[in-house]
Amino acid sequence: MLLYPIYFRCLFFLLFLLLTACEQVVDLDLETASPQLVVAGSITDATGPYTVKLSKTGAYFGSQQYEQVRGATVVIADNAGQQETLTETSPGTYQTNTLQGVPGRTYTLSVLAAGISYTAQSTMPYPVFLESLELEYEEAGFMEDVDGNTAGYVVTAHLEDPAGIKNYYRFRIFLNGEPKDDQIYLLDDDLSDGKRIAYDLMDNYAQSGQIARVEMQCLNKTTHDYYNTLSNITGGGDGFSDAVPDNPKSNLTNGAQGYFAAYTTSIQERDIAE
Repeated sequence: MLLYPIYFRCLFFLLFLLLTACEQVVDLDLETASPQLVVAGSITDATGPYTVKLSKTGAYFGSQQYEQVRGATVVIADNAGQQETLTETSPGTYQTNTLQGVPGRTYTLSVLAAGISYTAQSTMPYPVFLESLELEYEEAGFMEDVDGNTAGYVVTAHLEDPAGIKNYYRFRIFLNGEPKDDQIYLLDDDLSDGKRIAYDLMDNYAQSGQIARVEMQCLNKTTHDYYNTLSNITGGGDGFSDAVPDNPKSNLTNGAQGYFAAYTTSIQERDIAE
């Protein structure tokens, strides 16, 4: 059970490929490994549009500028008959126009790029609501948060876990609208099924005058496992904000890296007075 934030320990690996069928690490010639498709996409129960980003990995010792994949055909469909072909709004970025995510449905992403087809499936869990945020000031000590602050307000998220249902959560904190994704905050209910939960976002002190906003995502197990292994690889960094070559336990077929996730969201916000 992941009850505590995972501390930043190392820089991102530049290349980490898996065979998606068995989730086994592949040994590669790092200098000559051919580029692989990287997918970063999600659908939620919030109002769209939803975005899928496509890029290609580079050689281990090559440039960090990853090629955006243009001209692909990207489709999202669900098991209730909804389907939409996404529009390329900028190079490598594809968005929906009318599709709406619905909890309980299974979503299939289909990508046709350079004549090769890739697919992924993800089932959207039913929502759990983030009830409130608590703020507690912590005096200066020896520990620093990821921004170098030694004192500030610890933000605690409060929720009630539904009994008898396996739940997986991810928390994102925003301070004055800026996402603080240096840490991946994960939680499951192995030891808290049906109980009230208070979860501390300990690695990001909020300061007076800031607005603290927390988004709680209800994930399925596949997406939770992705974040968990990604965090172990990167030392806590997000990796979901942009398409990156680090991609453990991908749910994509045909050797593609990345993820396609369906999840629900719940948000609370607190204004920290001066």
